[in-house]
Formats: sequence, C-alpha cells, structure tokens
Amino acid sequence: MSLRAAFDGSPPVPGDPDKPIALSRTARTTIVVVLASLAWACETKPVSEPTPAHSPPVQVPENHAEAAPAASAVPSATPPRESVRIETVEVEGDAPAFVLRGTHGPHRMVFLHGYCSHGLRYAQSFQHAAAKQGVLIAVQADKPCDEAPFRRWTNTAETLNGRIEAAFRAAGDDASLDGMAIIGYSSGAVLAEMLAHKYPARYAHVILIGGPQKPVEWRLRKSRSTVMIAGENDRRDLMETGARDLDASGIPSTFMILPGAKHGEMGPEGERVMGEALDWLWKNERSI
Repeated sequence: MSLRAAFDGSPPVPGDPDKPIALSRTARTTIVVVLASLAWACETKPVSEPTPAHSPPVQVPENHAEAAPAASAVPSATPPRESVRIETVEVEGDAPAFVLRGTHGPHRMVFLHGYCSHGLRYAQSFQHAAAKQGVLIAVQADKPCDEAPFRRWTNTAETLNGRIEAAFRAAGDDASLDGMAIIGYSSGAVLAEMLAHKYPARYAHVILIGGPQKPVEWRLRKSRSTVMIAGENDRRDLMETGARDLDASGIPSTFMILPGAKHGEMGPEGERVMGEALDWLWKNERSI
C-alpha cells in the first residue's frame, strides 16, 4: 500500500449520487497530503515519533510553484532566503517522492524520515537551507502505519538505494548520484548509516539526527564528512560521543544541537541549524 492507495474513493457528482468523479493519481496524492495537514492541525501524532512541533504544516504547492515563507516569518533585517520549488513527483511502482529545488546550489541531498512519520513535514522545516545547497528529495517509507499518511521502514539497504535512485530519475536527474548527502532522522538515521556504509561513493556526506544508536567508525570509515545532531530535549549522548569518536578516528565530524527540540521535532531553529550542518559538510569534506 502507498499514499496513493490511502485515498481510493470518489465523491458523487452533485445531483447524481450514483455517478462518481474519477480522480487522477496526482489529485488523490494531493488530497491525502492535505488530509495529513488537517490531522496535524488536530494534533494527531504517532506515538513512537512525535510530529515536529516547530516546523510548518504539510503543504504541497502546485508543481513548479515557488514556496515562499510567510512575511511575518522573515524579519526585515534577515537577508532574503533561497527560493524553493516544492514538487510531488510520481515514481513508477512506488509512492510519490517530494522534491525541494533551489536555484543555484549544485548538491544533491536525500532525506529519510523516522518511524511512522512523514518526510515532507521534516523537509519543509529546513527547506531554505536545503534549497541553498541544491536539490533535496524526501523519500517515503515503504509500509503504511495505522494512521495515514504516516509510514514506516522495512526496506533493506539495497532496496532503498534503488528507490532513491528511481526518485531522482523520476525528478529528471539522469546524472551520476555519487557525492550526495544523506540525512536521516531517528530510524531514518539507522538506514542512512547503512546506506553510507554499503554505498560510500554515492552517500558520501552524512547527517544523522536523533539516532537510536551511536554511529560507529567502521560503518562511516569511507564517509567524506559527517554531522551528528540531537534535540536539546532529546537524548544527546549517542550523537555527541559518536561525533567525537568519528572525528578522533580521522573522519570529519561535528555535533550540533536543535534548540528547544524533543525527539521527533526540529525545534524553532531547525532552519538555522540545518543550514549550518549542510555548510559544514561541504566545507570540511576530505578526499578519499
């Protein structure tokens, strides 16, 4: 089951209750994401991984439309943020992927959400930081949770790598994917570490957020740069000691904190922290 399958009913035509309206796959996907936004507004949250309390609601603009922050969200003294284009891309045989595009950055990034969560919500919490660097794709987990449209991971590294590649191809990127950054939150961090270990040339830069286990040197020994992040109000020792040990072993690594964030949240400064983390990755990369 995918997000597309979460909505397969058709509303009746006014005046003719027996005649349904046929909806396209894109229309069904958009309706499901809108329903997800309403669910968040009503504080419907998965138990295992709370929804980010300080990130924006799920919004899927029309493809190729620019997503601009609300005027009140950008103080007059703040420099203009990078323009962001958010697209929902249909991937053959898979759930749609969410694509955030900047206008100048050359880099590719992929985001893996946590258990029973939703990737677009998290990606939007640092959309301008990602857009500054290039293109970010938020891939959805492969299995649905009880609450649609939240999803959980059961993929192997090999299967997930293929799904990520298919998402980039569906988004119109036919070039080599080597050298991208992989970002994982919670259980997504476990998968990100696995992918970086199995495909180090492709997932060369790694950001792990709120992982349930300490990152280890032997999995990331070929990574070009790494950043470990934890919420201020989350368990921090795993990410902090992991970064310290990685750096001591010669793998460029640093630790950052998301102020005011519990597990599952990006906090009120997610945009700033992720901007600094992404800048750090490419400024401190090593040659392999």
